[in-house]
Amino acid sequence: MSFGETRGGEDTSETTLVQPAVPDATQAHPVEPTQAQPTQARPTQIRPVQARLRPAAAGRKLQDRYRLDELLVDRGDTQTWRAYDEKLLRPIVVHLLPANERGNRLLAAARQIACASYDSRVLRVLDASAPADADNPETDNFVVCDFAEGETLEDLLAVGSMRRREAVTFVREVAEALIGMHAQGLYHRALSPALVTLTCEGNVKIAGFLFAAELSPARTPINPEAADVQALGHMLRALGADESSNANLAQASARILDPAHPAPLRTAAQVTAHLTRALNDPPPPPPAGEAERTRAHPTPSVISQEPVDTPWSSPRKGFRWAWVVVPLLVAVIIGTIVAVPLLHNALTGSASTASPGAAASERWSVVAAQDFDPEGNGEERPNQVSRAWDGDPNTSWRTMNYWEAEIGNKTGVGLIFDLGEVRRVSRVELDLDGAGTSLEVRVPATEATTRPPLQGVGQWTVVGQALHAPAATTVTLDAPAGTRFVLVYLTELPRDGSAFTGGIAEARFWS
Repeated sequence: MSFGETRGGEDTSETTLVQPAVPDATQAHPVEPTQAQPTQARPTQIRPVQARLRPAAAGRKLQDRYRLDELLVDRGDTQTWRAYDEKLLRPIVVHLLPANERGNRLLAAARQIACASYDSRVLRVLDASAPADADNPETDNFVVCDFAEGETLEDLLAVGSMRRREAVTFVREVAEALIGMHAQGLYHRALSPALVTLTCEGNVKIAGFLFAAELSPARTPINPEAADVQALGHMLRALGADESSNANLAQASARILDPAHPAPLRTAAQVTAHLTRALNDPPPPPPAGEAERTRAHPTPSVISQEPVDTPWSSPRKGFRWAWVVVPLLVAVIIGTIVAVPLLHNALTGSASTASPGAAASERWSVVAAQDFDPEGNGEERPNQVSRAWDGDPNTSWRTMNYWEAEIGNKTGVGLIFDLGEVRRVSRVELDLDGAGTSLEVRVPATEATTRPPLQGVGQWTVVGQALHAPAATTVTLDAPAGTRFVLVYLTELPRDGSAFTGGIAEARFWS
């Protein structure tokens, strides 16, 4: 379920979606709130007067399109429904909001995330509508969100169906998704295992970004970035990461949650990098006894070893041969420097030549990326996107399997890379998954500084291409482009067994 909320029409606490102030590491789910004591009964609480919602029942339609099917949560002045979009024929989640100041604030938060979110791991806000007659208290606002079918991290923890490594990979995906959102100044502020879903396809989906905190305003974090990062620490602690034999993993939650830790993790990027190292760590060392025997016969260190019989200690040895060998070596090196770019251009079909200022170009960092499949179902292995810019050429984002190199009835599929701000891009270096891929490098046809165009490939302009490229290829743009977003669009895939598939292991962007 998209918002990970309880079924039924019962009234749930407004703090259901919020982290507890002081987590208890001994609890199975430290993010769950404690139950209120009998002396804190709701009837005694003083609440501001709220505009009441119109009586809602299953079957009611909004805008003659969104059909309400099942009430998930009733908070009194807001409701969350599982619903169905009868125009696009897909399940959705609808939030009914009051037509008052609070409802307008919720609507504004929903519209903000709708305009900014483009990471496929963040469930989108699809529609945010105000009533036609704002003076009529019988009308209400509503927000339509994506629906993700699957199990929440909270559910998976409850039944213990995930191995620790799988769960940590799950949390790492969440941390990685936060990087791009935080770069836009957007924060979840109410992140919990109940709001993170693992779909049937193995994709991570984060629900309630920005909006969940507004639905449950009981606790508003002073530092929203710190709140999101600490939520990752709570998740890791709930997974039992503290008890792992992996040293990096065992230290992860402490480095996040302990304010006095000498090496704290304070950003989503730091958490992602730390968890990546933890997942890539080699197995634990051998038992102590075996380790001691290994240290009893240490291997000499090349670094500390003094050089023996170097040219500096015996300058006359081979001196005459140096006059012949050195010029030959210099000629070979110069020939290689000149020949390699020419050979590379011949293989990639690029007519460009190396310029004297190429060595001074600057590499731009990627802050986020997403899959791009506007002519298919909208997704192309989104759970693998991070592999195309994680710095590890041994991991890659791969396309689905296709029965022909030209990708069936599509013009292509690809990845959109976010450079964080407008950059001057002159060339793109790619490590492809398989030789023989044809691709285009595209930039938005119109200025895009906050989000990339997603409606179709026609919104992007081709600025460079490579036909039947080798696994390591460089695409030099026809002219330097000033852009924040770069689309690497695969148009023809190499054969892989009985099917055709391609991919990107690493993408690097240079000025």
